[in-house]
Amino acid sequence: GLHLVMQLPEGTDDRAVAAAALERNIVVRALSGYYAQPEESPSGLLIGYACVPDEEIAPAFDTLADAIDATLPQFA
Repeated sequence: GLHLVMQLPEGTDDRAVAAAALERNIVVRALSGYYAQPEESPSGLLIGYACVPDEEIAPAFDTLADAIDATLPQFA
């Protein structure tokens, strides 16, 4: 398959991002889940796109961006 690794800002909970994406019907994997010591891993997502039709990729990334934004700390 085809995969993309997306790095998230340091301190971002990639598992929370993956859960928020799943709530929006976007399936991504938390990169920390692939490390023996997840608490020391970089924050990121593993994104598979081999079976996604070309016309659905841009809208899916917009949805993923919303999921990421929803999980980031809000700054005043």
